[in-house]
Amino acid sequence: GQPYPALGADRAAGSQYNLITSLIKAGDHGRAFARAYDAYTNSPLDTRVAGTLIYAADEWATAMESKGLVAESLEFLTDLADSETTPEDAVTLLINAHFRLAGTFTEQQQWEDARHHYRQALLRDPSLEAASQNITYVYQEDLRSRFTPENAQDTVAWVDAESAEHPEDAAELRSVASILLGNAVVDAINGARFDEGLVLASAHYRWEENERTINNLRVAFQNFAMDAVSRQQSDAVLETLERLTREHGSGPDLAGILTNVFHNTAITAIEAGDFENALSAAHVLYGANPNSDSEDLLAYTYGQQAEAILATGDTVRAMRFLVDALNNYPNLTRLEQQGQSIGNQAALSAYEAGDSQGAVETFETTISIFGAND
Repeated sequence: GQPYPALGADRAAGSQYNLITSLIKAGDHGRAFARAYDAYTNSPLDTRVAGTLIYAADEWATAMESKGLVAESLEFLTDLADSETTPEDAVTLLINAHFRLAGTFTEQQQWEDARHHYRQALLRDPSLEAASQNITYVYQEDLRSRFTPENAQDTVAWVDAESAEHPEDAAELRSVASILLGNAVVDAINGARFDEGLVLASAHYRWEENERTINNLRVAFQNFAMDAVSRQQSDAVLETLERLTREHGSGPDLAGILTNVFHNTAITAIEAGDFENALSAAHVLYGANPNSDSEDLLAYTYGQQAEAILATGDTVRAMRFLVDALNNYPNLTRLEQQGQSIGNQAALSAYEAGDSQGAVETFETTISIFGAND
């Protein structure tokens, strides 16, 4: 359709109109327009003559379009609209032409061409709400046709590029894309495509900051981090957190998720007797966020491994293990208490077994390493 009714015919009248109508019916649109233009030049204030000119111009432009001469038709109408000596209604003709072409391209799913012509109409009349609404509709259909879970990242890149090229449409375009993108984030996570899910969630949050996008970003980062840690790629998690913090600030509290992931990883590994991975997770967390919680986790992990060594009967190695930990982390004073506890337990066990000499030696070793406790 077009935003304005056809102009000219309702105001055209008289012998000139009859002659021009005859020429148009005979397919001689050029002569018809020339006659109308001459008449208008001679009587520019006569509304009937002006109406005849607009009518002739519309018929000629439509005839050119029907023959596939779209560029020629637009050039003709543009020159007419830009002329200072033609009626103001010539601009309306041009707007209507752009709407007709936009509608045709929409039917043909040539979305970019459709948007182009709606934008051209807006350039002539920025208040034309129908053009703005139709651009939004075209974007919706374009996104639906191109967007699949498999090419979601390409679509994100296209939305960003399109937004940069047409900033006036950026907010609306991202709003339309946001609905599809939110679903794509969930699909990627459910499909164990954690890297992709995080990329999409980050883009989604960048477009719209709301409860849903924050939650999706947190869930995506958590799944990404858990997967990376399970593959012993902790550095990738830290690098990703640093990048996301630069991009989004501290709003989504991704650092808190990182703490939970590494804490849970360490505890799970301890329960499985996998002290190597437990210590690795605790070290990474303490290095990334050295606070009382990460300090307690590191000390607990060292202590649990020492207990496991003690269970093999090697008291000295268990205590030496804690000494090495203290040399690396002098602030983990909790390990001194644990070392004392381990030594005391071993000494008591030796005494109860009748090995008084062994008990005394163990006490002395404990005191020499960790000092005396209360």
